[in-house]
Amino acid sequence: MKRFIIIPLLATAALAAPSPAAAASRPALGLGLGVVDPEDRDATLWSTINLRFPLGRRLIIEPEVGFWKNGEDFPGGEISEQDLNLGLNLLVDLGGDDLTFWVGAGVGAHFFETEVEVGDVEVDSETDTEFGLHLLGGIDYVLDGDLGLFAAVRYDIVEIDQAKVYGGLRVRF
Repeated sequence: MKRFIIIPLLATAALAAPSPAAAASRPALGLGLGVVDPEDRDATLWSTINLRFPLGRRLIIEPEVGFWKNGEDFPGGEISEQDLNLGLNLLVDLGGDDLTFWVGAGVGAHFFETEVEVGDVEVDSETDTEFGLHLLGGIDYVLDGDLGLFAAVRYDIVEIDQAKVYGGLRVRF
């Protein structure tokens, strides 16, 4: 019976225990840019900023902010939609030195806004807040010391499902 308790405790301790490399790692700021393909809408530009905080040997917590806006013209006006998301992801570092692979999942609040303009007059505006699930994975490549590049793919399951491909710069501080 003790074996059923000790084995999971040892596995958890091994995963969370800091290694020399993880203990030396510091928080990092990520600035990303890419493409989002929202469900039933045209693909558009997506930008993100995130902070990474190591929680041990392999675990990373990542608060983030992301934004996209999309518009479509019609005779005499425009319909625009946007999503500002605030998220919190838990990532697992799969190892590596200069090239690191990672996967993760998270949750986020998506603040949707839709506006209809005729001429220069806003005739309708709706806002909606939805909570979603984020599934993501990617790679980080260390260029020199504290500076690196990253690339990621991601899928947000929310009112308007969103596939994202993006990359950017990561700076440790």
